[in-house]
Amino acid sequence: MNGAGIAIYTVDASGLQAADLDFRDTSPLTGITTSTDPVDNLLARMPEPNPALLELASRTGGRAFFNRNDLETGIRRAEDDSRFSYILNYYPDHKAWKGEWRKIQIRVSRPGVTVLARGGYFALPGPRPIPPKNRFEFLSQIAASPLESAQLPLSVHIATLSNEKTTDIEANVHLEAQRLLTQQDNGRWTGRFEVVFLQLSDKNKILDVTQKAVEADLDAREYGTVSQKGWDLSAVLNFMHGAAELCVILHDKSSDAVGSVHVPLVRYSALLAGRSSHR
Repeated sequence: MNGAGIAIYTVDASGLQAADLDFRDTSPLTGITTSTDPVDNLLARMPEPNPALLELASRTGGRAFFNRNDLETGIRRAEDDSRFSYILNYYPDHKAWKGEWRKIQIRVSRPGVTVLARGGYFALPGPRPIPPKNRFEFLSQIAASPLESAQLPLSVHIATLSNEKTTDIEANVHLEAQRLLTQQDNGRWTGRFEVVFLQLSDKNKILDVTQKAVEADLDAREYGTVSQKGWDLSAVLNFMHGAAELCVILHDKSSDAVGSVHVPLVRYSALLAGRSSHR
């Protein structure tokens, strides 16, 4: 959740909790209450909130709502807080990437202000890119999955281009480049990624693979334009007989993060079948 910038607001549905004041704790012989003071250590005897709910909220910069019956208050507060936010960039300068938890604390000088921010991060080493020999298997598994991969957002628009001899698919891909680019010491932004187009049969058999690789090296002005307008990439694909679906995969070669979109080709298959029967 922290990696995706999502703050979790936890709302305990168990409602208001009460403590037993021991008024019924009486001696079986005398009927006299044995407790010297029913409210001794009352706070210590109050039910504790669920620690997992507190942890999720504090670690991600959200709020925890518990021991109350108005469940809608927490939901409303989460919606109100999400209307305003600030983005702060933090770059660790340590070299100890051993997986331990490292705390982050943000303070402001304005009195009476509560800062909601993620509590820290696990200092995990960077991911190792998949070896080239396993890359095709990795992408094939993503293409065969019925679920989209959402690490890297992208959108795809397709159209068909037909002539007397061939029918092609024109695919236009729009993606957000910020997550794919890394700032260098010289002020430039670089990235290595690819867009892979896979035509699949109705049994998920791969009929055709087309790959578009990008080696990005942008200055500050170019990066500003790409950040504002996004990155557009297009490809013309030979429409394969039996193709029922087009899977478009955006793959960051540096981190192996992916995003995918599946586009049904059934509505376009009639054009291809009609051209074949005409010939």
